Amino acid sequence: MIGTDRHSLAARRALAFAALTLVAACGPPPDEVRIDRERVALRPSSPVLAGATSAQRFEFSPEPAPARDPAERPARGFDFMTPPGWVELASSGP
Repeated sequence: MIGTDRHSLAARRALAFAALTLVAACGPPPDEVRIDRERVALRPSSPVLAGATSAQRFEFSPEPAPARDPAERPARGFDFMTPPGWVELASSGP
């Protein structure tokens, strides 16, 4: 019976620890998060323009993009580009 009491006490302690951890983790996110780590990309995901402005880096334009000619619209419903070397597979749906 002594062994059973030890397991019961250990289980209650583990449950209490798990409950306190869960309650502590359920708070709202902080207003500000500081990122202290850096890493270097092995290769850029797009061409690099040295000295680019934020608008250039994020392709922001204060003017709306011009409307496309409906005749240029692809027949598949939406336009996208695959990364170099990727091949678009045939549709498996309707």
